[in-house]
Amino acid sequence: MSQWVDRIKQHPAIADLAVLEASISACKASAESDETTFEAWARIDRVVRFVRAFMSQVDPLLVPLPALANAQGQIQAARAQVVTYEANKNVAHLNEANNNLDNVLTYLGYVPTLDAAAGEIGDATAAYQSAVSDFLRGTKAQVDALKVERDALSQRIAELTAEVAAQKVRADSVITQLQQQFSEAQADRQTKAAAAEEERANTFKLSQAQREAAEVKAAAGRQAAFIAYMEATKAAQELQSGKWTASVDSLIADIEKQKAQAEKIVGIISMESVSHGYGKTANEERVAAATWRWIAVGALVCWILAGCVFFALTYDKDLSLSALARQFLISTPFVLLAGFAALQVSKHQKAERFNRQQELEIAAIDPYLASFDEATKTAVKRELADKLFGQRDTESPKGEQLQVAEGVSETLKLVKQIQGGLQK
Repeated sequence: MSQWVDRIKQHPAIADLAVLEASISACKASAESDETTFEAWARIDRVVRFVRAFMSQVDPLLVPLPALANAQGQIQAARAQVVTYEANKNVAHLNEANNNLDNVLTYLGYVPTLDAAAGEIGDATAAYQSAVSDFLRGTKAQVDALKVERDALSQRIAELTAEVAAQKVRADSVITQLQQQFSEAQADRQTKAAAAEEERANTFKLSQAQREAAEVKAAAGRQAAFIAYMEATKAAQELQSGKWTASVDSLIADIEKQKAQAEKIVGIISMESVSHGYGKTANEERVAAATWRWIAVGALVCWILAGCVFFALTYDKDLSLSALARQFLISTPFVLLAGFAALQVSKHQKAERFNRQQELEIAAIDPYLASFDEATKTAVKRELADKLFGQRDTESPKGEQLQVAEGVSETLKLVKQIQGGLQK
């Protein structure tokens, strides 16, 4: 009976109907943009859902195959029209699809529904009960056959159990026998291994004794060769050491000569450097003395100009104490500056003479000592060094202060004389 049902349930028209439903759902959005188009689309959707529901309610045994085949062609044509509308959005294709679905409804009108076949339900029920009874009788016969087969299988299982027990006994016997054989073989292998190990130990001891004897002999030979080599090396080293000692002594003598010559050159350079230093200091003192000399001259010139200007301004006026005081105050700074500058000139000239004398003495010492021997040269240079280095200026600061005071006093006397001459 299933082949008659399958030819309806698996008919290509059912699959084409599902494809048509998918196409209708795909073009729903575009159909909603226009009222007329949406009405055509809604009618197609309603008819397809009705056909789906109708085919689910019919009895497959009562469906005529030619009617379903004719409906399949119209379903395919309706799907082609829906797909074309989806491509160009022309509502005429939806109208044509509705015409195709009208034909589908016409063909499905030939299919009887369950309401029309209600009178045959009793007959179908009786036939079904008869079929069920036949099925139960056949099932009982099969159960009886299975029971017989089960009893045969139980007997076979018992036989197999007895056979397995017998095989287990035989296997235990074989395992015991094999274990005994293994134990005997193991004992024999252990005995042979002990004998072989003892033989290898004896062989190793003999070989070790032979190697030790050969090593002692070889060590004695190496020691003798090493002693001979050391003696030869020692003799060569002593010979080479003598050569190196003579070469080093000669080299040291040359170095000593070069050292003495270098010391002489360094001494000459040192004397020249000291002489140059004294000369440089003397030149600096001369420049400083000239500078202070020009400062003293400038101060005296300024003082004379100030005196002349003051005399010109007070020539036609009576001489008073206040005028003299003003003239004294104006003249005093220039006089003091001139006195201080004169003192600095004296100090720098004295320092110049001292450094110039030292420069000349140092420069002339080597030519002067050229005809003397080395001991005399060394003694004279040592005395000169004691004279040059470590000496300090022993002139009393009080003497300098006295000179400053005397210079200022003499300057003031000169100022008073000039003032007196101007007043006359």
